[in-house]
Amino acid sequence: MMVQMRIETDPADRTQLRMTVSSGDPTLTFELKEFIKEQLVSIPTATRPPAPEVAQPTSAVTSLTDPGAMLAGLL
Repeated sequence: MMVQMRIETDPADRTQLRMTVSSGDPTLTFELKEFIKEQLVSIPTATRPPAPEVAQPTSAVTSLTDPGAMLAGLL
């Protein structure tokens, strides 16, 4: 069974995701979509203990709040 899936973010506002899932079986489509949503919701957010006084690179901070970077971490 072939399944097509697309997950995208708005480059201007990367706080939300749009997910499209399709297949020939409506039950499979629904269950796969719900499974992926559960996995995305369980990704840890940027709430961490305070960092030491050392400056953090912006890419490390961005990767914790950027849904695209979080998705890449699942691969």
